[in-house]
Amino acid sequence: MKKLLSGLAALSLLGTLAAPAFALGLWPGLPIEGGASYCAGYSVYNTTNTVPGTLPTPNVCSSTVPAGTTTFSGNEVVPSDTYGLVQDSSGTTSVQPQTQLISVLQLGQGGFTALASTTSASTYTVPCTTSYLFVNATVTNPTYTFCATPLQGQKLTVVWGANITTGLTFAAGSGSSCLPTCGEIAVTTAGTTRQWIYEGTIWYQIQSAT
Repeated sequence: MKKLLSGLAALSLLGTLAAPAFALGLWPGLPIEGGASYCAGYSVYNTTNTVPGTLPTPNVCSSTVPAGTTTFSGNEVVPSDTYGLVQDSSGTTSVQPQTQLISVLQLGQGGFTALASTTSASTYTVPCTTSYLFVNATVTNPTYTFCATPLQGQKLTVVWGANITTGLTFAAGSGSSCLPTCGEIAVTTAGTTRQWIYEGTIWYQIQSAT
């Protein structure tokens, strides 16, 4: 009985000691995407360069985390727990791993690519790391081809940054197609958006707005 109580006490103490370690989550002290630098740790007193006859300065930052990157590059991944069975587009059912990394592209949070009016080419292939394509082109009827090797579930949003008077043409990458069929879009109003999601070998248009 004494051994059992002793063991329970040890487990209780271990839980008490471990709790502060998870109080800030699993990844404390990391840069924050789009955020400024911040203090990750404070010293009780600063004993350096103390003026003789004065008390040391309390609560001085001893560890500064640098600012995070300003935008997504499209190469980031996040950990995710998965449960149960999953069925792919072919109907095959398999058991998911318990934990895996998910690309931010599948969450619709990849890179932001802006095509300035002074540098836009008449043909352009969207990088596979791009989730948002900002089009401000003045070239005549440019053609934009989707990434040739997208991830399953990857999203692409295209935004008109200006009134485009010549129309635009979209094309699927090699080995894929669009539904509805890709082609010329005559809408020219600034602020127009289109969004597609890739599943199987098809880019499905899931949003259209002006």
